[in-house]
Amino acid sequence: TDRYNTAAAGPCHLCLSADERFLYTANYQSGTVSVFPLEPRGACIQLIEHTGSSINPDRQEGPHVHHVSFIPGSHILAVVDLGLDQVVLYDQNTETGLLKRIGHMDCPAGYGPRHIAYGQAGCAYLIHEMGNAVSLLHIDGDRMILQKTWSTLPEGWHGDNTGAAIRVAGRFVFASNRGHDSLAVFAIGQDGRLELAGVYPTGGQLPRDFYVL
Repeated sequence: TDRYNTAAAGPCHLCLSADERFLYTANYQSGTVSVFPLEPRGACIQLIEHTGSSINPDRQEGPHVHHVSFIPGSHILAVVDLGLDQVVLYDQNTETGLLKRIGHMDCPAGYGPRHIAYGQAGCAYLIHEMGNAVSLLHIDGDRMILQKTWSTLPEGWHGDNTGAAIRVAGRFVFASNRGHDSLAVFAIGQDGRLELAGVYPTGGQLPRDFYVL
């Protein structure tokens, strides 16, 4: 097994290019993205460093990249940065694997976006770790546009909580709550908009991730 350093601190998420020739990692602590070749396998060929901060001095004192994924059917890499309250978009050179920044989408200040799940064509769903919410994103070519946001918590509950994982399965979106210790389930309606179907206990503490079979 080969091992290669990310050249950065706190790797937490990764994805492959569509042709599986390149690997991309999100590095939370350093707020960076690493690019690796796979044919042949080798060391990091590009390290992208985000800069800036947002309004929470404890969690958003600098960039914290939490997720990387390609918009389906494209060579656009979406990079979710909790520390900047942004989804930063990069165009991938399909020959070299290298990335070029082409823009970003702002999230509500202090919400701390975490992960993206993709739905029907043109729709994606973004969970906000600090905002305890899920947003519908409209994909328009090489742009993402935030349409509407829904809470993952039941009305009237005000305890400590952070949003974690998000999945799309059929006509539903699932999101986990760490603190309330539950899964929020949303029905997908017209134009990808959500309606809360229920919030269900997981039976365990701090659910970080889950899979829908």
